[in-house]
Amino acid sequence: LEHWATHVWVQAHQAAVKVAVNAVVTTVKYVSHRVFIDQLGRSVGQANLHLARLYGHDYTPGKNCIVLTEERKSNLWVAELAKQYFDFDAERYMDLGLNGADQFIEMLQGVSADMDIVREKFHDRTIVLFDDASYSGKQISTHLLQVRTAVHKYKLSIREIVVIVPFATPYAQARITEASMAR
Repeated sequence: LEHWATHVWVQAHQAAVKVAVNAVVTTVKYVSHRVFIDQLGRSVGQANLHLARLYGHDYTPGKNCIVLTEERKSNLWVAELAKQYFDFDAERYMDLGLNGADQFIEMLQGVSADMDIVREKFHDRTIVLFDDASYSGKQISTHLLQVRTAVHKYKLSIREIVVIVPFATPYAQARITEASMAR
């Protein structure tokens, strides 16, 4: 039935776009909620193992992590799932912004008079960025680069930035890795 419905949908398009629509349909991979949660669990588990090695035996997300997300975006939904299913309940959740960590940067610019308080809140913490999936890696790598730039500019002494993305293409993975190493 599912294949038949897809076929009918493709056939409902104009002849000039049927080939393109069919190409899209045949390359789309359905990921069930259960599969997504399983993969998110693996990703959160890897991050927790890494952070436990970094911080030692007393590591907990509630003591060591600050999550940057954006209201009504998938990264907030993924962070909430990580909290619900895997107890990844960070110490603090802050606005990331839609483009290039713009809300995070605006927050830092706006509190420049009280920067010592902000530096203390970020001191020795790990900033965590979530997303559900990354195809080109552009959005998450741009956020990552801008957060890294802001951390350096405002002299925040964080431990590191961790990116948790359960599904990513090899191209996106390479782009995220490149952004994490950029100077």
